Order: sequence, then structure tokens, then C-alpha cells
Amino acid sequence: MRRLLFILTIPLMLTALSSCSTKHETIQEKVARAQRAAMLAAPKVHTATLEVAAGAQIAARTILPEGFVPVPLIAPIWLQQGQQIVIVGTRANRTTVLALDSATLKNVRVIASDFGPDTPGGTIAGIAASPDGTNLALAMAEPASGQLGIWLRPLDAQNRSHQIASFPGQFGSISLDWIDSHTIALGMRSVSPPPAAISPLAMTQPSANANPQVSGNGGLFLIDTNGPGATSQIKIDCPLTHLRWSPNGRFAIGAGDPHTPPVLIDRAKNSCTVLRSKDPISVIAWAPHSDSFLYSTAGLHEALGTFRYDLIAGTSALIAVSSAAAAYTSDGEILALGNQDLSWRHLAESPNAPVSTELAMFEPQAPEIRIVPLGIRTLPPLLAVSRMVYALSSDSAAIDLITPGGAGPLRELITYLVAPRTAFLMASGPAHGEALLSWSPDGKELALIDGDGRSSMLTVFSPAAELQALPRSPGPSQPPGAPNPAPRRRPRPAPTHDTP
Repeated sequence: MRRLLFILTIPLMLTALSSCSTKHETIQEKVARAQRAAMLAAPKVHTATLEVAAGAQIAARTILPEGFVPVPLIAPIWLQQGQQIVIVGTRANRTTVLALDSATLKNVRVIASDFGPDTPGGTIAGIAASPDGTNLALAMAEPASGQLGIWLRPLDAQNRSHQIASFPGQFGSISLDWIDSHTIALGMRSVSPPPAAISPLAMTQPSANANPQVSGNGGLFLIDTNGPGATSQIKIDCPLTHLRWSPNGRFAIGAGDPHTPPVLIDRAKNSCTVLRSKDPISVIAWAPHSDSFLYSTAGLHEALGTFRYDLIAGTSALIAVSSAAAAYTSDGEILALGNQDLSWRHLAESPNAPVSTELAMFEPQAPEIRIVPLGIRTLPPLLAVSRMVYALSSDSAAIDLITPGGAGPLRELITYLVAPRTAFLMASGPAHGEALLSWSPDGKELALIDGDGRSSMLTVFSPAAELQALPRSPGPSQPPGAPNPAPRRRPRPAPTHDTP
């Protein structure tokens, strides 16, 4: 297992740490060396499956209740301006939603569950937090009444859950999101599968149905949470899968499934356009101005790739091969994990050849790419299952990097701070079970849920505190923890518009 105090983007900074004991030391340098030695000799700290790196700053951690198993793909949810963390899991075969105080991870309480006291009639089919973090929306499937109920759960202690809308029918696909502080978007599809072939022309036209109709056939609805919950239907004619809404609330991407193509919904035009992809897609991130989005899907030779879709041009461009770890920064640049030498041809000829991981940063229309080497080698299939979670508020990335190990894959949790161009190893260990990551609203703290099916833990790291905690060794060379020199730059190849 790799044991580093931290990983830095430029080898010079690691050299500065190792060389300070061989040159003539000042008193300050001796103190810094002693601090580093003390951190490395400190007792090891663990999450449920990982060993925390020496020097990594932990704000709080706790073992989750016995029998609680986190639901895959639902990361910790930060609410009330980061004062509470909500986690979703199963316990005794029932979906359970827990809330904890984020500062201490104490005061654990159940705020919703299948057939719970606030929602006695149903099971949780969807959950979404309001943009201001004061409310949870819950979609509850109610088998006794044959309805889907939408409930609002305020996070303050004075108010209880209450139902704001209901829809008759049984639904096989449900998508629940907030598109602004008082509007919930609900997409539903009936249990029966849609036809395998759908006319693209029919799906690009506004629906002829002028009257919103709430029925078991599903549809796309907007629910106003102010007052009694007025409901209106977005009149489009296309089968719905999981939706990912743009920041401005105008567009939504339907990811698709084996029976349904991916679609682009424009609620301003009441239109639904089929995207040219033969496989379902996974939306990674929307651009801050809602004019493009990143997505991953199978590319050439069925290998995974990340693409950027431009809404104005209606075209896709390749971003990374064998990687789905990418994000938009706050100024609209793209940050992607991968390797600059990986191509579809290279992957087809040498699918398991080791590669060195790198971060690439670039503006979509700029001629240059800035390459930041991380210095960790992995295999393309493991790179493809690595992930990135990004905080726009602090321009910080959390990277769940999977690497090969003697007894099986290893997990390296890395944070990369864009402004100082510095990366830190937070924790590492066997890649067992889930590792779900999310940033606090201010982007200063990182929550991790991990577990192996037997036990689970919630850990809150403080990556921003790493810069203040780094031992300093003043001298003529660049001090550890200071901003790095500019990353390597290389000309950017011409965009490849190869939507699969």
C-alpha cells in the first residue's frame, strides 16, 4: 500500500521534503522535520475500509448504526448550510434516512423511513434536497392506495412531513429533483417497458396534448412547494428515464436505458430531442451556464469514454478515454482524470498496459491543455471505474482513484485544490464496498461514507486545512505547501466529434 504524507503535483516539492535532513538545517527546519516525523509515527486512523494518510485532517468520524447499509450512488447530503448531513441506507430491509450534526456527527436521528411514522403508507422511491438545504422532498410509493405521494420534510424541529401531491398508478421509473428553491420536477414512467424503437422526429416535436393529465402513464410534472403544492405538466411526448437538470432549470437529460434512448428535454420549448447515442449515458456534470454537459458512455470498441455535448452546436467531442472522472470548474474550464497517451487504438491494442494518471485542465475552445501529473500508475480498466466529485464553491476535486494491488484493487482518495495546484492523499486501502463522497456547501469539508457490507462509517475530512497544517521549511527553494510552478502545457488536438 502506498504511504505518503501527501501527493504533490510537481516532484520538486517531494524532493524538498526529503532533502531537508541532508543539508545544513536551521532551527525552523529541524522543528519542521520533527513535526513530520511525529505525524508519520502517530497511531494509524481508519475509516471502515481505508487507512487515513498521515497528516490528513479529520473534522469528525463516526460508526453508523449496526445493520445500516448505505444505498449505492446516494452520497452524503449536506443540509442547512452544512450544519447537518443526511445519509440514505437500508436497515432491516427498510430504506432509512438518517440525519447527523455535521460538526460532531452526533445526534443521530431517523427523519424518514419506509412505512415510518411521518409517512406510514409507503416506501421511499426518491429523495432530493432543496437548493437552500432546508427541505427534503420524498417520493413515496403507496401500494395500498395505488398512488405515488410527494412529501415535503422540513429540516427544522417545528414542522413535520406533509404530503403536497399525489399521482395514481404504478411507476417503473421515477426521477425527483428541485429546479429552484420552490419547484420540484417529477418524471415518471409506467411499469410496462416502452417500445424498443422510437421515432426521433416524433420526440423532437412539442406534445399535442394541451391538457395536463395525471395518470398511471406517467409524465413530467412541476410541483410548486409554496402553499398546497400546485401541479402542472410539461407537455412532452417521450418516455422518461432518470433526469439530470441543468443549473438554470431549463434543460434536462434523460440518461436512457436498454429500451429507451437518451434524450434532451427543453421545457421552454416543450420539446424532447433524441441524442445520437446507441447506449445509455451517464451525465457527469452540467456547465455552470447550462450551455453544455459532460457525460460518459461506451465509445469505440465498447470502451468507456467521457464526452462534452454542446447544446448550441448539437455535437459531442471526446474528452477522455477509459475515464468518467471529470468536472467543470467554476469558470467553465474542464478538469479530467486520465492519461494524454490513451486513445481508442491504444486501448484496443493494449487494454491492460499500465498508465500514469494525470489531470488535464483546459477551456473547451482553447488551443492548449495543461497537464498535471499525479504520479500514480494504474490500469485502464481501473481508471475507468475511478470517479471525481467536484466543489464549484472552492474549486476542489475529490478523486476516488482505483489502482492495482497484489491482493486486489486498491483505493486512493485524493483531493486536488485547483488554485494552489496541490494534491493530497487523504486515505488508501483495499477497494472493498462503497466509497461515497460529497463536498460541504462551502467546499471546505469532504464527507465520506464507506463500508464493506458488515459495518459502515461516516468520516468528514478538512482538505483545505491541509495547507495550513503542512510543515514549513523556509529556505532558498520553494517551500512545501506553496503554489507550484505552472503545469506542463501542450497543444490541444483538434476536437473529435465522435458521438457514439
